[in-house]
Amino acid sequence: MSEDGISISRKTWSRVTEPLNKLGYMDGASDGQAAVFQSSFDSGYQQGFSFGFELGLFRSKSVQTNGSTVDTALSDQRRINCQFCLNNSSAPETITNLFNTQQEKNTALLKNIEVQN
Repeated sequence: MSEDGISISRKTWSRVTEPLNKLGYMDGASDGQAAVFQSSFDSGYQQGFSFGFELGLFRSKSVQTNGSTVDTALSDQRRINCQFCLNNSSAPETITNLFNTQQEKNTALLKNIEVQN
């Protein structure tokens, strides 16, 4: 093969493989993000649902026993807001740290509510 043929082959190879490499990278990055985000969403959703369910049970028991629909312990919605929303730092903590912190706050609030009633 001549020198010109080799040069053309290299240019053609680069022209063909460069878009494929970019596409493969973008697909891999997208799949990786989707997997991480979905598992984090699932764990947060499960935690939020469980906590909301427990608050609902507390409210229904309070209405049954006290006959009132006003919850003084839950009147300030900021007390039950998520830790991710309350975290004002520019670099968020790891998902595990946020999950654990939220779990601790949820447990403390539920214990506080039970003690008040």
